[in-house]
Amino acid sequence: MHISFTTHKGTRAFAGLLTAACLTSMLLLSGAAYADDTVSPDAGLNATEQSTPDGNTAVTGDTESNGTGESEAVDASDEAPDAESGANDGNAADGDSDSQDGNPAPDDQGGQGADSTDDPGTEPDPPVDPDPVDPDPEEDPTPPDGWFEDNAGWHYRQNGKLKTGWLVYKNKYYLLNSKGVMLTGWQQRSGSWYHFNGSGAMETGWKKLSWDSKKAWYYLGGNGKMRTGWLKYDGHWYYLGKDGAMRTGWLKDDGYWFYLGRNGAVRTGWQSIDYNGAKTWFRFDGGGRMYTGWTKSGGFWYYLGGNGAMRTGWQAVGGEWYYLSDNGKMDTGWLKYKGSWYYLLSNGMMVSDTWLRIGGVYYYFKPHGDVPSVNYPTEGSLTSKQQSVLKYTSKTPWPGPGYCAGWVNTVFSNAFGSKKYPALGNADDMYYGWGDSGNLNNLRTGMIIAVPSHTHTWAGYYYGHVGIYAGNGKVVDSASAGLRTVDLGSWMYWYGITHTPKWGWLNNISLR
Repeated sequence: MHISFTTHKGTRAFAGLLTAACLTSMLLLSGAAYADDTVSPDAGLNATEQSTPDGNTAVTGDTESNGTGESEAVDASDEAPDAESGANDGNAADGDSDSQDGNPAPDDQGGQGADSTDDPGTEPDPPVDPDPVDPDPEEDPTPPDGWFEDNAGWHYRQNGKLKTGWLVYKNKYYLLNSKGVMLTGWQQRSGSWYHFNGSGAMETGWKKLSWDSKKAWYYLGGNGKMRTGWLKYDGHWYYLGKDGAMRTGWLKDDGYWFYLGRNGAVRTGWQSIDYNGAKTWFRFDGGGRMYTGWTKSGGFWYYLGGNGAMRTGWQAVGGEWYYLSDNGKMDTGWLKYKGSWYYLLSNGMMVSDTWLRIGGVYYYFKPHGDVPSVNYPTEGSLTSKQQSVLKYTSKTPWPGPGYCAGWVNTVFSNAFGSKKYPALGNADDMYYGWGDSGNLNNLRTGMIIAVPSHTHTWAGYYYGHVGIYAGNGKVVDSASAGLRTVDLGSWMYWYGITHTPKWGWLNNISLR
């Protein structure tokens, strides 16, 4: 539009105001999109931005129709707007704009006009060419998860981070230290020991491993922890020391001895074990504890010493003597040992220093247990004098009850004459006169055997009893019912109740 000016001062002023108002309206219409730089440039007019080689922006504005259907592009100025004049987008009348008295164009009072500087004397900053946009530096691709090795050893990356502590990988356990390095060999965690093989996998079960350069068997539980102490495995007991190593050989635990075979399993029952350079029998209960003392097995008694070794031969236990055969079984009954006879009770105790009736016969057992009366003959061939005495024991008749001493005197008188053997008194006289020994080793055929008193008869109580030893463990005497031949042991047991029988040569005349 075209506005003419007059010379009238008022008219000119009004025209100026009208021009400013028109400019302001045009700015509101064409420059509203640039008033707020937070809004996209294409949010207002239909304009497009094109970057110029120097980095400034050229705006292709609205097109005007020329009535022929063709449009003409309206180019915006590629110069920076003057801070001292109102921006008009090239839409001002005739392309001109007037400055009144050198003052800047007034603000549109609405905050949507072109920017102006507060200080009209300050030149605007020259346009700055924008730096070309550098692409972001290429980042290293995220390393893949899984195992990888470096100079420190093997590591495991999980979710882009180094894994530490326990790791389960393909159903196997691994342990990585605080720096993520995979551990191998013996490792202690929370007071328990674990072992990891050369591939780092935690081991379980029986393993033969080295510790301080010494190899031994160890047992690692299902959780990998090294076991110590007693372990029951596949029905057998094993013992693992405080260091975890499997023990073999002798072991003492809780006051009991155990024996562990070469495979470590506890031995039970009878076991033949090398002991002091010789094979020796030991016995262990079902839990492997070694027996000592008396033990019964298969119906027989055995004696195991304080060291557990099975004993054989003569053994003194609790002040009594026992005899154990070569296979360790305790003997009972009659035992012949080095030419002498002994008797062992049903509990194995040897009979000693007493009389004992066995099979209806009384036997005397010496203090050390042997029984000479069952070892006859105890002397060589008999002399003629001994044979003569034996002859007259069967030829001299019974004198009647109460005459035991008289019958003995008559036998000797018939054999050797009355001058050598006159009447020599009662049984007690013979006992005290010629009964000089109670040692069975000194007893010989033809000797008298007597007691000074006994309680079976009135006469015996006052005068005792006497007989003649006939050899082979037999005694001939004159009893209340007649002449008789009885076993030496039975005779001594019957008459030895109050006094120990003694024997010797009658009238001190030896028949040897």
